[in-house]
Amino acid sequence: MGLAIPLAAQAAEWVTGSVNSNGGPVYRQADNASELLGRYPAGMRVRVYSEARNGFYAIFFKEPWKGTQYVWIPADSVELSPSQAHKRGRQNHQSDDIPRGELENFVSGTGSFFLFNPSDLQSFLGDTSYSVMSLGFDLEYLHRFLERFAASFRAGYFLFSSPVVSANNPAINYNVSGFTFLLNASYFIILNRTFSVRVEAGAGMSMDTVGDTTSVAQISSFPFIGIPIVGSVTADYRISGDFYAMLRAGYQIHSLSSVPLYVPPSGATPQTTNVTLSAPFASLGVTFKF
Repeated sequence: MGLAIPLAAQAAEWVTGSVNSNGGPVYRQADNASELLGRYPAGMRVRVYSEARNGFYAIFFKEPWKGTQYVWIPADSVELSPSQAHKRGRQNHQSDDIPRGELENFVSGTGSFFLFNPSDLQSFLGDTSYSVMSLGFDLEYLHRFLERFAASFRAGYFLFSSPVVSANNPAINYNVSGFTFLLNASYFIILNRTFSVRVEAGAGMSMDTVGDTTSVAQISSFPFIGIPIVGSVTADYRISGDFYAMLRAGYQIHSLSSVPLYVPPSGATPQTTNVTLSAPFASLGVTFKF
């Protein structure tokens, strides 16, 4: 159901108001029995049509949000500022500030690039120190529970492999892989319908394995539990409907202590080493908001 009045031909105008101290619930129709779509926080400035319908003001969005470009806010939730009513025309009353959803959720999938420098493992194997590129992927579910705060759960996987270039162990080609499970807290520093930027910090658990890809050498360990700590900045840009392109950059702090490895010529006697998996990373992916 659209706004059943001409937008630029009435005596009433699109004016700026402020949401009062009780906050502003936003409905799909001009009826508090209709679907509750979200809520504006107290103090938020909103652009509304100053002629109320059934005790509600209309708000018009630049882009459809939750299937509609018009939403309705109770008139008693908004304090109007008539002195700012000079801005007329469709191009001036469109809003880009969406209300906070009561249950706004984000699901994303990303591919990631890590730059590891496992110098302790490389030294243990008689190798020189150098950086190794790794590929990985993540799946994440995020829930925005306050205007700019959110919590998320992220599950990911990474793998990298490299040959030992030292003459001491010429046949060894080692690999490191791991599953990570993170709980993150996020704060949105930019948030609108088209574009958002958030900072994130989190920690969790990992299950990492060090192995080899040759039949000659026998580097192996059982999955080893680690506690990664991750910080990142994520940007989402709307590409179509509720789909967004995502770009993320960050750094993970992650180290395994006293990992038992079986390395020739020691045979069945394990030796231990630390394995540093701290690394900067960058991710590209797609986010769906619902």
